[in-house]
Amino acid sequence: MKRFHWNLIAPTAVQSSVWMDVATKEVAEDIDYAELEKVFSAETQEIKRPNIGKKEAVKSLLDNTRSRNIEIFLPRFPLGVQTLTMELEEQLNIINGATKLNLEHIVALKRFQPTQEDKEMYKKYTGEKAELPLADTFLLKLIEVPMLAMRLDLLFTIREFPVNMEEFKPTLDLAWKACHELDRSEEFLEVLGYVLAVGNYLNAGTPKGNAYGFQLKYLPKLIDFRGQEKTSLLDFLVVQIHRRRPDLLHMPSSLDSVVKASEISVTSILAEIEVMGNELKKIEHNGSQITQHPKMLKETGLRLKQEVETFLGEYCARLNVLDSRAQEMSNTYSKLLTKFGEKVGTDSEDFFATISQFLIQFNKVVQEKLSSVSRPSSAVLKYQSQDCNAQKKETSNKSKSLQKALTIDVIETDRVLGEGSATAQSRKVSEFFKHKCNSACNNVCSFRIP
Repeated sequence: MKRFHWNLIAPTAVQSSVWMDVATKEVAEDIDYAELEKVFSAETQEIKRPNIGKKEAVKSLLDNTRSRNIEIFLPRFPLGVQTLTMELEEQLNIINGATKLNLEHIVALKRFQPTQEDKEMYKKYTGEKAELPLADTFLLKLIEVPMLAMRLDLLFTIREFPVNMEEFKPTLDLAWKACHELDRSEEFLEVLGYVLAVGNYLNAGTPKGNAYGFQLKYLPKLIDFRGQEKTSLLDFLVVQIHRRRPDLLHMPSSLDSVVKASEISVTSILAEIEVMGNELKKIEHNGSQITQHPKMLKETGLRLKQEVETFLGEYCARLNVLDSRAQEMSNTYSKLLTKFGEKVGTDSEDFFATISQFLIQFNKVVQEKLSSVSRPSSAVLKYQSQDCNAQKKETSNKSKSLQKALTIDVIETDRVLGEGSATAQSRKVSEFFKHKCNSACNNVCSFRIP
């Protein structure tokens, strides 16, 4: 039977425990011991004999955590350990084209690459290096690759750079659009004019009255300034604009990018442009150092140099375009600060967040006010219904009068036709119809037959 290992309760503790009650004869008789033996019978095991003369496995020189992490990584790594040096040399020289190393592999290699301490440790090791575990063999193979750290940095930067640039472009485009929308918005300026007029009236006779302008950070506070019946200053402002300039109520829709750019920093955008420029310089420097290394084959170094130069040519041109756009955006933002009298150096996140908050509040109040205006009360609806029914009844009566008036008596027509010549008869009929129609229309409409 297989043995179930457990620790026993000490005899001195049994007496005061529950075990005396648990171990009952009735429970023991309920067990099917034949089935228990069938299920848990011990498997026949071969007797292990000691391997006389066999050496013990050599322990890794690495710490357990690092060794285990490398062993977990290796099954997913596309290159063989024994041929790692040669294969990795080849893969590190591929900038464009098919390669076995993706960005995840490169990141892992940067993480596990041997340090200077590792190199010294293996150099001092006097045992058989071929007998070391797989993780150690992996590091020993990496040590043989010349300029590994710089080559991994080069490949990592080249692979990551296009991704970072593509992720950066939408942020720059949004900031550019936000600055230009706000700079060109005449509607926003007109709304500010209404705010200024209302504020000056409220502050008349005080040091804050008769102002030429105000800081934009006070725009979101309009909704918190309450009057009678909890009407906010923004509510009042929207009603006034709706009465006199309803076209300005759509102002927020023309500044959609400003709302979206509420968390964008102009300073961060310019810094990111600078970072990308430094990365391209790093690629150029590392590429030059690697291709000129003595252990680099002439043909391999020439091919690598050409691929690096091609990459630099393409992405330097792209970065120049982004840099021009970023500088234009920055200049427009500085112009906005001057335009609205804000302090030079005001953070764009605060600037756009303030205006964005006001635009959202403004639009919400507009929607609420327009919906209440377009929804008449029940009393108004009842009056409109009664008035409509009365107009229908009056129109119906007048129509009947017109129809009766236009009914021409046949005898009267014959009498008219019977007098005079044909031309005279035609003229008389015409005059007759004119008289009848104008008389009938007199109480119905303003139409007249000339």
